[in-house]
Amino acid sequence: MKRGRDGNLSPLTPLTPQITMTQKVNIAAAQVSLSYFQGDLYQVHGEDGPLYCAETIITAKFNGGEYWLKHSIPGHFVFDDEEYGPSISPNRHYREDAEKLIAKIEARGVIDLQHWIEHRAPSLQERLAEAIHAENEDRQLHGAPLLGSPHYA
Repeated sequence: MKRGRDGNLSPLTPLTPQITMTQKVNIAAAQVSLSYFQGDLYQVHGEDGPLYCAETIITAKFNGGEYWLKHSIPGHFVFDDEEYGPSISPNRHYREDAEKLIAKIEARGVIDLQHWIEHRAPSLQERLAEAIHAENEDRQLHGAPLLGSPHYA
């Protein structure tokens, strides 16, 4: 750690070491399993109003962990047309694009973890806390006793 002129630690000095090396994983040695899935719909703003989009995520599973490629493949858009109703305009090649990208990664033989994000699924306790929080928000709107409160029976 760096110390300033007065001998105190500089406020800009990181307290944890910064990792600057990239870690590469050999696909065969680590028995990496590559696959893809279609992500959730999310809203984007289009020229004529809101659109809904889904992307394809490439995943790598090894050593009990799951990693998602930072680059995703556009999947499809859902247009909400007032005159004709919702319609889907798919990227008909997203499966082919995902499979080609996986083949390209496998051909390289290694994955560089600087291009991947470690995905950690929430624990049961985290999921339950989120569900209770959502339930309590709904109960507050309707004046019902909150879960976990002394008035809840």
